[in-house]
Amino acid sequence: MAHRLKLEDVACEVALSRSRARVQLRDSGLTHVGLASSRTEGEDWHAVVAQATVNAIRMYVGFTGVQMHFSLGAVKIIPEPRPVVIVSITAESQGRELSLVGSAPMRDEPQRAVARAVLQALNRQIEGIAAAEPHLPAPG
Repeated sequence: MAHRLKLEDVACEVALSRSRARVQLRDSGLTHVGLASSRTEGEDWHAVVAQATVNAIRMYVGFTGVQMHFSLGAVKIIPEPRPVVIVSITAESQGRELSLVGSAPMRDEPQRAVARAVLQALNRQIEGIAAAEPHLPAPG
């Protein structure tokens, strides 16, 4: 059975000149928190939530001891016919670079949708990390 990081909490504060986000992920009883902030205008908070999610995943990967680096690319909202968030992420490990894309329907929780899209893009890579590290508890 595949194990995946679970989205536990997303909080985003949008002020006039700055957005801040905190994303909390869980695996095997351990919590991994990512923070991000940026000077933003309008709907730019999507990228801040996505970056906080990437940062939480970095915390998990750092815990495993695996050398993997992530870069957030684009965060786009497709409004029609039903809103969907799409994210692109680059993952680099052992000289290999992968371009990954994730998506999630916006529904009633747009901040969680952004975080879910990031997880959707990266969870297969995270499963590979868990499989390669048998001495660590698998995420789940």
